[in-house]
Amino acid sequence: MTELVAEAAFSQEQQRVRDGWIGGGLDPFLVVLGLSLRREHRAGVRAREVLRVLENRGVPTPPEVRARIERCNCFDVFDRWWHRAFTVTKAEDIFDENN
Repeated sequence: MTELVAEAAFSQEQQRVRDGWIGGGLDPFLVVLGLSLRREHRAGVRAREVLRVLENRGVPTPPEVRARIERCNCFDVFDRWWHRAFTVTKAEDIFDENN
C-alpha cells in the first residue's frame, strides 16, 4: 500500500513538472524520459546507502538480497530498510516487517 501511495505522489510531481516543461516547448518524450532517469538515479543512490550501511557493519549481503535492494524504487521502503540496516545481524532481516 505504501508503495502505491509513493507512486501516486511521484505521479503528481511528475505531472506538474512535465506540464511546466512541455509548456516551455520541450519535447514531452524527453521530459518523461528525464523524469524517469532522475527517479532511477535517486533510487540507485538510496540502494547504495542501504548496502553501504550493511557493508560498513560487516553484515554479509548475499547476491539475492543485493538484487532485491537494487530493484526497489519505493522511497518509503528504502527508509525502513535503511533504519533496519543499522541493527540487523543478517542482511535478509532488513525485509522483515517485525524488525
